[in-house]
Amino acid sequence: MLSTKIRTAIIASTTLAALSIPTAASAAVLVRSPITQTPVVQSTTTTAKEAGSAGVKGYDNGRCERLLSTYNSLHQAALSAAGVGATGEAVHKAEAAGYALAELESNCLVVD
Repeated sequence: MLSTKIRTAIIASTTLAALSIPTAASAAVLVRSPITQTPVVQSTTTTAKEAGSAGVKGYDNGRCERLLSTYNSLHQAALSAAGVGATGEAVHKAEAAGYALAELESNCLVVD
């Protein structure tokens, strides 16, 4: 339980740090195009593709799949909000995504 809280705190603080840069989305890298010299945002996030039960009581395949779906939706919403400059909303969505990911990884089998 303590490791989950520590992991959640690390995810939240990392997310806040990444989103504090106004021109970049969470887990994004700015790359300069050689022709236009305009920054291009490329996502470096690897999202999980599948989740299933790891034998933890109360976390069957369905619940794990819903957690994965929730995480992916919140993560995308955070990236979208950051992309349009809605930093407060982006931080809120990123924190919620971090909690969903922590719960998912602690209780389910996750395949990238």
